Amino acid sequence: SLYASTQVKEGTIVAVDFLPLDDTKISLNLPNFNFIQGDFTESETKQLIVDALVQERANLVMSDMAQNFLGDSQTDALRTLNLCEQALVFSAGGSCFDSSYSPKSDEGMLAPGGSFLCKFFSCGKENEEDLMQAAK
Repeated sequence: SLYASTQVKEGTIVAVDFLPLDDTKISLNLPNFNFIQGDFTESETKQLIVDALVQERANLVMSDMAQNFLGDSQTDALRTLNLCEQALVFSAGGSCFDSSYSPKSDEGMLAPGGSFLCKFFSCGKENEEDLMQAAK
């Protein structure tokens, strides 16, 4: 997120992480950079993101979240894929998945025409198919 903040000339950047960000790495020349230390899966953290955007919608959502690894590659990949799905629903709204998956909100934080980028670890096409379809 710090690198992205050096590349984005206009707009707001909101970064979220469990771990604290080293204040010495935040340049004073990044007035539109907002850091939130928290758990993205908690509603309080999501509300802080909404508040930081000051009623704007995002043009780009990037997620490199990953669960703490348990040591089983399939389980670790599926848990990280679940975070990607949660980030996509937050970004694009619940309508990106079928109604059985959809949360309460149908509108996400992503502006019309915006982009969503996430990382996940390969866990088999059958497990990745829903995310790939929903992201289209």
